[in-house]
Amino acid sequence: FISITRTVTNETMGQMEKNLFNAADIAELKTKPFLEDVAPLEANQFQVELSAAGILPFRTNLFLETIESSFLDTVPPDFQWEVGQTRIPIIISSDFLEIFNVFGPSYNLPQVSQETASGIPVLITCHGDGDLEQTFRGQIVAFSDRINSVLVPKKFLDWANLTFKGKRSEQSSRLYIKTKDANNPELLNFLDQQHYKVNKDKTKFGRMKQVFQGIFSGLAVFGLLVVVLALMLFSFYLQ
Repeated sequence: FISITRTVTNETMGQMEKNLFNAADIAELKTKPFLEDVAPLEANQFQVELSAAGILPFRTNLFLETIESSFLDTVPPDFQWEVGQTRIPIIISSDFLEIFNVFGPSYNLPQVSQETASGIPVLITCHGDGDLEQTFRGQIVAFSDRINSVLVPKKFLDWANLTFKGKRSEQSSRLYIKTKDANNPELLNFLDQQHYKVNKDKTKFGRMKQVFQGIFSGLAVFGLLVVVLALMLFSFYLQ
Protein backbone atom coordinates (compact mmCIF):
# COMPACT_ATOMS: atom_id res chain seq x y z
CA PHE A 1 0.00 0.00 0.00
CA ILE A 2 1.58 3.26 -1.17
CA SER A 3 0.38 6.83 -0.73
CA ILE A 4 0.68 9.06 -3.79
CA THR A 5 0.15 12.81 -4.19
CA ARG A 6 0.65 15.29 -6.98
CA THR A 7 3.86 17.29 -6.81
CA VAL A 8 3.10 20.92 -5.97
CA THR A 9 5.31 23.34 -7.90
CA ASN A 10 5.60 27.12 -7.97
CA GLU A 11 3.51 27.07 -11.15
CA THR A 12 0.66 25.01 -9.67
CA MET A 13 0.49 26.71 -6.28
CA GLY A 14 -3.05 27.89 -5.64
CA GLN A 15 -4.46 25.83 -8.53
CA MET A 16 -6.40 23.19 -6.63
CA GLU A 17 -7.67 21.41 -9.75
CA LYS A 18 -4.08 20.66 -10.79
CA ASN A 19 -2.96 19.43 -7.36
CA LEU A 20 -5.93 17.19 -6.53
CA PHE A 21 -7.17 13.85 -7.85
CA ASN A 22 -10.67 13.51 -9.26
CA ALA A 23 -12.87 10.54 -10.19
CA ALA A 24 -11.42 10.37 -13.71
CA ASP A 25 -7.87 10.09 -12.35
CA ILE A 26 -8.90 7.25 -10.03
CA ALA A 27 -10.71 5.42 -12.84
CA GLU A 28 -7.63 5.69 -15.05
CA LEU A 29 -5.36 4.33 -12.33
CA LYS A 30 -7.66 1.35 -11.78
CA THR A 31 -7.10 0.29 -15.39
CA LYS A 32 -3.35 -0.13 -14.91
CA PRO A 33 -2.32 -3.81 -14.86
CA PHE A 34 0.35 -3.29 -12.20
CA LEU A 35 -2.20 -1.93 -9.70
CA GLU A 36 -4.70 -4.08 -7.82
CA ASP A 37 -6.84 -1.28 -6.39
CA VAL A 38 -6.95 2.47 -5.79
CA ALA A 39 -8.80 4.41 -3.08
CA PRO A 40 -8.97 8.15 -2.30
CA LEU A 41 -8.43 9.65 1.12
CA GLU A 42 -11.48 11.91 1.41
CA ALA A 43 -11.03 14.92 3.71
CA ASN A 44 -13.31 17.22 5.68
CA GLN A 45 -14.59 20.35 3.89
CA PHE A 46 -15.34 22.18 7.16
CA GLN A 47 -13.27 23.37 10.12
CA VAL A 48 -12.60 20.92 12.94
CA GLU A 49 -11.27 21.58 16.43
CA LEU A 50 -10.13 18.93 18.91
CA SER A 51 -9.70 19.17 22.67
CA ALA A 52 -9.04 16.64 25.41
CA ALA A 53 -12.35 17.24 27.22
CA GLY A 54 -10.69 19.04 30.14
CA ILE A 55 -8.48 16.07 31.06
CA LEU A 56 -5.43 17.52 29.31
CA PRO A 57 -4.85 21.23 28.54
CA PHE A 58 -4.71 20.42 24.85
CA ARG A 59 -6.60 22.06 22.00
CA THR A 60 -5.78 22.12 18.30
CA ASN A 61 -7.28 22.50 14.86
CA LEU A 62 -7.61 19.12 13.19
CA PHE A 63 -8.22 17.42 9.87
CA LEU A 64 -10.33 14.31 9.36
CA GLU A 65 -10.08 11.79 6.54
CA THR A 66 -11.70 8.54 5.54
CA ILE A 67 -10.79 5.65 3.25
CA GLU A 68 -12.21 2.28 2.27
CA SER A 69 -11.91 -0.25 5.07
CA SER A 70 -10.05 -2.69 2.80
CA PHE A 71 -7.08 -0.31 2.81
CA LEU A 72 -6.82 -0.17 6.61
CA ASP A 73 -4.35 -2.38 8.45
CA THR A 74 -6.63 -2.57 11.48
CA VAL A 75 -10.43 -2.26 11.51
CA PRO A 76 -12.03 -2.76 14.96
CA PRO A 77 -15.68 -3.89 15.07
CA ASP A 78 -16.82 -0.59 16.60
CA PHE A 79 -15.39 1.53 13.77
CA GLN A 80 -18.90 2.41 12.63
CA TRP A 81 -21.19 5.42 12.82
CA GLU A 82 -24.88 6.10 12.26
CA VAL A 83 -26.72 9.40 11.85
CA GLY A 84 -27.71 10.76 15.26
CA GLN A 85 -24.82 9.09 17.06
CA THR A 86 -22.76 11.55 19.13
CA ARG A 87 -19.78 9.23 19.54
CA ILE A 88 -17.21 9.13 16.73
CA PRO A 89 -14.71 6.23 16.57
CA ILE A 90 -11.27 7.39 15.45
CA ILE A 91 -8.23 5.61 14.04
CA ILE A 92 -5.05 7.67 14.24
CA SER A 93 -1.54 7.11 13.00
CA SER A 94 0.91 5.58 15.47
CA ASP A 95 3.36 8.27 14.38
CA PHE A 96 1.02 10.99 15.67
CA LEU A 97 1.14 9.52 19.17
CA GLU A 98 4.94 9.38 19.03
CA ILE A 99 5.05 13.03 17.92
CA PHE A 100 2.79 14.00 20.83
CA ASN A 101 5.06 12.16 23.28
CA VAL A 102 8.04 14.04 21.85
CA PHE A 103 6.71 17.59 22.10
CA GLY A 104 4.30 17.03 25.01
CA PRO A 105 6.84 17.36 27.86
CA SER A 106 7.97 20.78 26.57
CA TYR A 107 4.36 21.97 27.09
CA ASN A 108 4.09 20.27 30.50
CA LEU A 109 1.90 17.56 29.00
CA PRO A 110 2.36 13.97 30.17
CA GLN A 111 3.47 11.26 27.78
CA VAL A 112 0.76 8.66 27.19
CA SER A 113 0.66 5.05 26.05
CA GLN A 114 -1.65 3.67 23.38
CA GLU A 115 -3.88 2.12 26.04
CA THR A 116 -4.18 5.42 27.92
CA ALA A 117 -4.77 7.41 24.71
CA SER A 118 -7.60 5.04 23.80
CA GLY A 119 -9.26 5.74 27.13
CA ILE A 120 -9.06 9.55 26.95
CA PRO A 121 -12.33 11.06 25.67
CA VAL A 122 -11.83 13.87 23.17
CA LEU A 123 -14.21 16.53 21.96
CA ILE A 124 -14.49 17.12 18.22
CA THR A 125 -16.14 20.43 17.38
CA CYS A 126 -17.30 20.88 13.80
CA HIS A 127 -17.81 24.41 12.47
CA GLY A 128 -19.97 24.93 9.40
CA ASP A 129 -21.48 27.72 7.34
CA GLY A 130 -23.80 30.20 9.00
CA ASP A 131 -22.24 29.79 12.46
CA LEU A 132 -23.36 26.16 12.49
CA GLU A 133 -21.50 24.29 15.21
CA GLN A 134 -21.80 20.86 16.80
CA THR A 135 -19.58 18.97 19.23
CA PHE A 136 -19.11 15.21 19.18
CA ARG A 137 -17.37 12.88 21.60
CA GLY A 138 -14.51 11.11 19.91
CA GLN A 139 -12.75 7.97 21.02
CA ILE A 140 -9.55 6.44 19.66
CA VAL A 141 -10.38 2.82 18.82
CA ALA A 142 -7.19 1.82 16.96
CA PHE A 143 -3.79 2.96 15.73
CA SER A 144 -2.58 2.59 12.17
CA ASP A 145 0.99 1.92 11.09
CA ARG A 146 0.04 2.26 7.40
CA ILE A 147 -1.84 5.55 7.03
CA ASN A 148 -0.62 8.83 8.52
CA SER A 149 -3.92 10.49 9.22
CA VAL A 150 -6.87 10.88 11.57
CA LEU A 151 -9.49 8.52 10.18
CA VAL A 152 -13.23 8.47 10.86
CA PRO A 153 -15.99 6.28 9.36
CA LYS A 154 -16.94 7.24 5.81
CA LYS A 155 -20.63 7.53 6.69
CA PHE A 156 -19.85 10.21 9.28
CA LEU A 157 -17.60 12.28 7.00
CA ASP A 158 -20.08 12.15 4.12
CA TRP A 159 -22.85 13.30 6.45
CA ALA A 160 -20.70 16.01 8.08
CA ASN A 161 -19.52 17.46 4.75
CA LEU A 162 -23.12 17.75 3.58
CA THR A 163 -24.34 19.12 6.91
CA PHE A 164 -21.63 21.66 7.67
CA LYS A 165 -20.49 22.61 4.16
CA GLY A 166 -23.33 21.52 1.90
CA LYS A 167 -21.20 19.38 -0.41
CA ARG A 168 -19.40 16.08 -0.54
CA SER A 169 -15.68 15.66 -1.01
CA GLU A 170 -15.34 15.25 -4.80
CA GLN A 171 -11.56 15.59 -5.03
CA SER A 172 -8.72 14.17 -2.96
CA SER A 173 -5.19 15.33 -2.29
CA ARG A 174 -3.99 11.79 -1.58
CA LEU A 175 -4.61 8.37 -3.04
CA TYR A 176 -3.59 4.96 -1.79
CA ILE A 177 -2.62 2.38 -4.37
CA LYS A 178 -2.49 -1.36 -3.76
CA THR A 179 0.09 -3.35 -5.69
CA LYS A 180 1.74 -6.75 -5.40
CA ASP A 181 5.19 -5.34 -6.18
CA ALA A 182 6.10 -1.83 -5.04
CA ASN A 183 9.41 -2.22 -6.87
CA ASN A 184 7.89 -2.99 -10.26
CA PRO A 185 9.89 -0.90 -12.80
CA GLU A 186 6.73 -0.39 -14.86
CA LEU A 187 4.98 1.10 -11.82
CA LEU A 188 7.94 3.32 -10.93
CA ASN A 189 8.25 4.60 -14.50
CA PHE A 190 4.54 5.41 -14.54
CA LEU A 191 4.77 7.33 -11.26
CA ASP A 192 7.76 9.29 -12.54
CA GLN A 193 6.06 10.11 -15.83
CA GLN A 194 2.98 11.42 -14.00
CA HIS A 195 5.19 13.35 -11.54
CA TYR A 196 3.45 11.69 -8.60
CA LYS A 197 5.11 12.03 -5.21
CA VAL A 198 5.55 8.76 -3.28
CA ASN A 199 7.33 7.50 -0.21
CA LYS A 200 10.80 6.86 -1.63
CA ASP A 201 11.62 4.43 1.18
CA LYS A 202 8.96 1.99 -0.05
CA THR A 203 10.23 2.07 -3.62
CA LYS A 204 13.97 2.45 -3.07
CA PHE A 205 14.73 -1.21 -3.92
CA GLY A 206 12.94 -0.88 -7.22
CA ARG A 207 14.87 2.28 -8.08
CA MET A 208 18.14 0.57 -7.14
CA LYS A 209 17.08 -2.33 -9.36
CA GLN A 210 16.57 0.10 -12.24
CA VAL A 211 20.06 1.55 -11.71
CA PHE A 212 21.66 -1.90 -11.65
CA GLN A 213 19.72 -2.96 -14.72
CA GLY A 214 21.05 0.10 -16.52
CA ILE A 215 24.62 -0.71 -15.46
CA PHE A 216 24.34 -4.35 -16.52
CA SER A 217 22.74 -3.36 -19.82
CA GLY A 218 25.66 -1.00 -20.46
CA LEU A 219 28.16 -3.72 -19.61
CA ALA A 220 26.35 -6.16 -21.91
CA VAL A 221 26.51 -3.69 -24.80
CA PHE A 222 30.20 -3.04 -24.11
CA GLY A 223 30.90 -6.81 -23.95
CA LEU A 224 29.06 -7.37 -27.24
CA LEU A 225 31.09 -4.58 -28.85
CA VAL A 226 34.34 -6.17 -27.65
CA VAL A 227 33.31 -9.56 -29.08
CA VAL A 228 32.41 -7.99 -32.45
CA LEU A 229 35.75 -6.14 -32.61
CA ALA A 230 37.60 -9.34 -31.69
CA LEU A 231 35.85 -11.27 -34.48
CA MET A 232 36.67 -8.52 -36.96
CA LEU A 233 40.36 -8.56 -35.96
CA PHE A 234 40.40 -12.36 -36.19
CA SER A 235 38.91 -12.21 -39.71
CA PHE A 236 41.52 -9.64 -40.74
CA TYR A 237 44.23 -11.93 -39.34
CA LEU A 238 42.90 -14.89 -41.33
CA GLN A 239 42.86 -12.79 -44.53
